[in-house]
Order: sequence, then C-alpha cells, then structure tokens
Amino acid sequence: MWFSNYDVFPISGRSADWKYRNGESGRINLGSDAEYKEDQKTKTIIDKLIAIGKEINATAGQVAFAWVLSKNAFPLIGARKISHFQESLKAAHIKLTEEHIIDLDNLSKVALGYPHDLLATVRNAT
Repeated sequence: MWFSNYDVFPISGRSADWKYRNGESGRINLGSDAEYKEDQKTKTIIDKLIAIGKEINATAGQVAFAWVLSKNAFPLIGARKISHFQESLKAAHIKLTEEHIIDLDNLSKVALGYPHDLLATVRNAT
C-alpha cells in the first residue's frame, strides 16, 4: 500500500476543484484575487466524479477517495475541519464498479510525452 495526497494524484490538479465551481472559497483562493479556472481535462474528470457520485449517492470527493483506495493506496486527507475528515472517511465504505474505475483511470491518465507516446504509437501500428 502507498500513500497519496489528492493534490498530487492525477485525478485532479487540486483536491476539491468541484467546490470552486459553486463560488466557495478554500485554500486555493482564500485571500487571493485569482479566479477559479479549470482546463478541459480537469472539467471532464470532475464532471465524471459528480456523475458517479449522483449514481451512487456520494460526493465527488468521496468518489475520488474511493477511486484512490481502489488502487491499493491510502489518500492523505488535508481536512481543516473534523466534519470534512468524517465526510471523507465515508468513502472507505464505497465500492466503485469496475466500469467506474476504468472510466476514472482513462480520464486521469497522465500523458508521458515524447518518446513514450511515439513508442506506443509504433508498437500499436505493428
């Protein structure tokens, strides 16, 4: 088992991007004039987390936590309030389907760039 922090795990560039969509403040924008922006990949991942959450009656954060747990890793929770910590721990009881895991795996893949992408293309062409 290995440890992961949402902030560095490829599921998202930031731990709770979905909350900033609703204009909530947090560590990223507190005391800053910076506007929340997300790239297309982040948007797609968050949309999928939200959709899966609605399907299984969980929050996007819980789905992300459960996905990390499915990788035999334990996410490090950066909660500032005990209620956030308790909410995250509920994810330990969530069982994602194989389809959910595959979808999140595919959406969150990190592009390796050159020469890895070129080599993969050449291998698949033969």
